Amino acid sequence: MMNEVDEKKLWFDKKLQMFLETPEDLSWARSMVIYTPSIGGKRFRPVLMLTLGEDLGVDKESLIWPAMAVEILHAASLIHDDLPAIDDDDYRRGKLSCHKVFGEGKAIVVGDILFFKAFEALVPLTREFPGLNTLFVEAALNLGYGELSDIDFESREVTLDEILKMYERKTGALLGFCLSAPGELAGLEHIEVEKLKKCGQELGIAYQIYDDVKDVVGSFEELGKTPGKDEKQGKKTIPSIIGIDEAMKMGDEIFERVMKTLGEEFSAWKTVNFLRSMRPTLKKK
Repeated sequence: MMNEVDEKKLWFDKKLQMFLETPEDLSWARSMVIYTPSIGGKRFRPVLMLTLGEDLGVDKESLIWPAMAVEILHAASLIHDDLPAIDDDDYRRGKLSCHKVFGEGKAIVVGDILFFKAFEALVPLTREFPGLNTLFVEAALNLGYGELSDIDFESREVTLDEILKMYERKTGALLGFCLSAPGELAGLEHIEVEKLKKCGQELGIAYQIYDDVKDVVGSFEELGKTPGKDEKQGKKTIPSIIGIDEAMKMGDEIFERVMKTLGEEFSAWKTVNFLRSMRPTLKKK
């Protein structure tokens, strides 16, 4: 019997496959467009959004649109991240990266198409919830600025605060949208929506710290991509600045702060339980 998380994932996947249809005369391009969004993954972001929607009393048929938007935007960013000019990774989620399957040129354009499709996903809600579009534009821009900072930092010395701000944008932007979008659709006050967005941004910082630690101590089987690339590429990370133990401690403190806010201020206990169940288990080599 499927649990609630698997049911949400299956329901979301069916909706996503339908949305990513290509024009009839471009049926040959469908395999390229759906490749990265369909190669597995935990569907963490859409399931998080749907779970918080349950806590806040938002209909999932409304939430499917921002959920698809954020997952498609994430997939587009992964395609571009894996390119030789950026992270140069041949694998993503245990399978060949988009550019290794279809070539670099097509991968770049497919990434662009998915960026546009992400914004198209919000169209059904734009008129009724204009604030939702504003939140998504902000998240998309911050994602871009975060990725740009990540590349720029490779060539210069940076401070801890600069890395944390980069994490807030690079990973926190999309999680900020995942938590603020259900609040917007629930009709919460602006200050409450902003508080949820902040929770998501902080959650993103914690998860990026966990991800960077996994890059040091994890295996290909655990990561689904090449481990140890951060150090080889000169990436500036929290573990490289303060060490693995202190980095894990910082990630845990931020994570628990977010759990406290979601539980005590929003009574989002399903969301808290989901996040705790998805929390990475990290072990040093």
